[in-house]
Amino acid sequence: RGTPPKTGDTVLLYKWGYDYPPGWLAIVGLILIVVGFMIAPFSLALPTMANLGSTIAGAILKNIGFSLLLAGGSGGGAANLKHGNVLYSMDTAWRYMESDKIDAKPEIKDAKVVSKKCIKRILGVCILYMDGFDRYFIGPNYVHPVEKADFPTCKVRGRASACFKNGYRVDFGEEIKFIVDPTRPLFVPEQTVALDRMHGHNLPFNIMVNNARDKGIKYLKSKKPGGSLPGGFANGGKSFQKNDHIGEAISKGYFLPLMGTLEDVYFEDAEDVNGKEIIMSAAKKYALCKNLTQCGAEGLEDDLTGFGYLFESTSEAEKFSEYAYEIHYKWSHITKEYFMGYPLATLDQYFQMVAFNMKLVGSYSSSRAMKFHEAANLYQQDFNNRLSDYNSLGTATIGLKSRNLTLSKAFYNQFAKLNLDGETNIEKFDASMLTAQK
Repeated sequence: RGTPPKTGDTVLLYKWGYDYPPGWLAIVGLILIVVGFMIAPFSLALPTMANLGSTIAGAILKNIGFSLLLAGGSGGGAANLKHGNVLYSMDTAWRYMESDKIDAKPEIKDAKVVSKKCIKRILGVCILYMDGFDRYFIGPNYVHPVEKADFPTCKVRGRASACFKNGYRVDFGEEIKFIVDPTRPLFVPEQTVALDRMHGHNLPFNIMVNNARDKGIKYLKSKKPGGSLPGGFANGGKSFQKNDHIGEAISKGYFLPLMGTLEDVYFEDAEDVNGKEIIMSAAKKYALCKNLTQCGAEGLEDDLTGFGYLFESTSEAEKFSEYAYEIHYKWSHITKEYFMGYPLATLDQYFQMVAFNMKLVGSYSSSRAMKFHEAANLYQQDFNNRLSDYNSLGTATIGLKSRNLTLSKAFYNQFAKLNLDGETNIEKFDASMLTAQK
């Protein structure tokens, strides 16, 4: 017996079962068949026994076939789990890899809900039983958690690795890689790099996966057996458990986006997107631009600038554009595995690099701020010293009055008494000034 899991993508496909005789009846049925045929021509006194044997044997043969009579047994047990063919699986949504050790491919599971129920009796003796199952489709399901209700969420009938909108293929030598969820920087034409949909299509990848799953469910439901058993169960026979309907569906393109016809779009191929040239051209334009609005950027404030005040030549801008593409665009969006989907190989490293550089810049700024603070303290100390000198003249005070300094009458009176021939006693002059200040 069993119940379907409460998590993931679980769908009840249909109810099915099979019938079978009790084990002892199989043996008795064979004996009665033999006895019935042996005594029927020679004795009319035993018609009841002969008819009973033929009736029981006929019922058994009609319902389950002679081969099952020889096998006997009561059957039962949950159906074997059937996986789709790995060769046709979607690694993006199901992530079946030896390194991952997690198999999320969809499967079919039968939950046994009826066990050895008698469905036919003769003279009060049960001659036919049935087992019944609820057949479920079980697949992966992911919903991105969000804190705000108005924030768009990703819902995909697959693993979290399939939660993306668009992807482009970019190979590194013989390694297959992809750019997932690319961005569109300033000065990149809108029609060249798709953001919210797969390139050349109208839907994002996660919605394509969901639509493919829906078609696959319809196909699986169409495989419901045609026979009938009591309780609304379809009679598929015991051999029905051996069918690999998931494998059949995947081999025919079900559960695959666009029935398995979705093709890779090469980002750096001039015939597909020519994305490298487009991104580098936009970065070069940004490097030489002083006013973004005047350079053609839309929806920005008028006073925003590019790097035009930093780069002095076209060759410098070209080197910057190559750096911007390889590091800030391609490297930060490249996939870790060979399939199109998360996780990304260098996203954490990229953010760590950005954080390190921000910290480095912050350290420089902090050092400069400390030096500026030290210089400000020295300036304040010098200003205070000068202020005391100004106050000694009896006129300057803190604030605007320190401007346009004027001398007092006491100073002029004492200054007039100075003998410019060198006979003046400076000490007496200072003493007289202090007396005048009082």
